[in-house]
Amino acid sequence: MLTKKITLNTRLRDFIISRRKDAQKRKPYLTADYVSENVGRAKSWLSQVENGRLKSVKANDLINVFTFLHEESSIVRFPEGTRNHMRTLIEEEIMYIEATIKLGFMDDEGNTLDVSKASSYNFDRMTFQHIGELTHAEFTSLQKQEIKEIENNLKLHIKRLYNIVGEDIQELNHESTNPFSDEVSTRNLYFLLETSVNYYNDNCNYYAKIPLDIHSEQLDYLKEKLNTNFFIRERTKIKPLDEYNNEELEDVVKHYTTEDFMKWKHKTTYFGNDPFPMTINFRYSMLKENDFRTFEDLNKSTGL
Repeated sequence: MLTKKITLNTRLRDFIISRRKDAQKRKPYLTADYVSENVGRAKSWLSQVENGRLKSVKANDLINVFTFLHEESSIVRFPEGTRNHMRTLIEEEIMYIEATIKLGFMDDEGNTLDVSKASSYNFDRMTFQHIGELTHAEFTSLQKQEIKEIENNLKLHIKRLYNIVGEDIQELNHESTNPFSDEVSTRNLYFLLETSVNYYNDNCNYYAKIPLDIHSEQLDYLKEKLNTNFFIRERTKIKPLDEYNNEELEDVVKHYTTEDFMKWKHKTTYFGNDPFPMTINFRYSMLKENDFRTFEDLNKSTGL
């Protein structure tokens, strides 16, 4: 949450400058002096903010600047009000600056210390933002709809949330399997939504994002509304790993971990304690298809 006074550093000043200059490209009269006067400050105030002569700024003044720049240079209007949107924008930028410094791949001057980590973090942050946007949209939609309408469109709702929870969260956690049920029922719809909301809010600090504006009372109301016996399809049944054959590779990849997949893939030629073994590409002709020999892991052998 924004404090009443914000301490300025190089990166935050650069952010302010870039926002004003982007707006000025569309409306050339949006100089620092012009903006200062139109938000009720002295003519030179914003120039002093941008050139570093002022070390701090009132949060309300900065929100006023961003709101004025947006309303002057854009036809886009936000449903919740431009001012609230600008407050969130500023707060998340401050959180982002602090997070990247804490994680050690950028400094407070804006220098990138580790390009690989910065790129990976920024990509994951976009994925995380996508989770938040779609979760909030789905929550809003379910709140407004009557239960019969939800039931009529249940497959679509499940598909949207299953993709959010099952794919994007897996991607961020680097999991190879989907831990969530694809059951098509109103109760599972609520579980998927609740899971997505909780995951997003629990990881906001790390990804420098504001938590979703979804309160526990609203979730309780939705849980009660979706607590029906409406059921279309049971969850996908997962067979034991050893019952899959070579033609079912895609299913194994989808439902099992990388370690399990590697052991399953090489079970007729190798079976050791290492989840990523050096495969011995030799099979005794007397062995049946599902038999295997046990070999010591070559990378642990000595005296070779």
